[in-house]
Amino acid sequence: MNAFDHLIRNLPAGTIHKLSYAWVGAVFLFPWSPAISVVLVVTALLAVVIPMLQRRVWEADLQREHTVVYVDRPSIPLLRRALNLALAFVGSAILAYLLDGQLGMAGLAWFLITLGLFVFQLDERLFGAPTVYLVTTEGIGIIHSTVRLFLSFAEIEQILAIADVDELPARWAVMAPTASPASGVLLVPVDRAGFTRLVDHVLTTPQEPDRFLHHVPPGLLGEAA
Repeated sequence: MNAFDHLIRNLPAGTIHKLSYAWVGAVFLFPWSPAISVVLVVTALLAVVIPMLQRRVWEADLQREHTVVYVDRPSIPLLRRALNLALAFVGSAILAYLLDGQLGMAGLAWFLITLGLFVFQLDERLFGAPTVYLVTTEGIGIIHSTVRLFLSFAEIEQILAIADVDELPARWAVMAPTASPASGVLLVPVDRAGFTRLVDHVLTTPQEPDRFLHHVPPGLLGEAA
């Protein structure tokens, strides 16, 4: 473990996310001070880069602490991501047209501010929440957005493949690229109070569910729901 990894591992997610608001200042100040704008752009980009590095460190931690037998990285389809980005462009263009001239800023500035806020603040809705599942010999590691979780097989009562989910129970923790998946693999806790005080069942959406289920203990597999 080096000092850089230790620093990245423990940075607070909420504070990191707020760095993205520097984008607004970068666009606003560019006509008067391009140099300061560049600094603010770099600051805003740190809101994207640091969480990426943080997830890599967390994954390396799991790889080092456990024997990993399968890794699954689910994502939303590329076409859907492209469509979401196109909608963000259209929405930003409409707002820029309506706000043109407000606060002394041209439509282009409003377009850049709005598009930046869409991308930085709604990135997980546009492109999907970054998610990794690591099946190990001892349990299942989950890295989801700014959350890291390790569930030992001793804590799991059943692992169920489920489909056609109409409404998710409030206490289910969805650890997936999308907030409301229609199907997935459900991890049921042994403790009726849940895995933790805030996490009851955990719903995952492996990219290859059959391979994911193949690597978990057969005794935990329940009938598909």
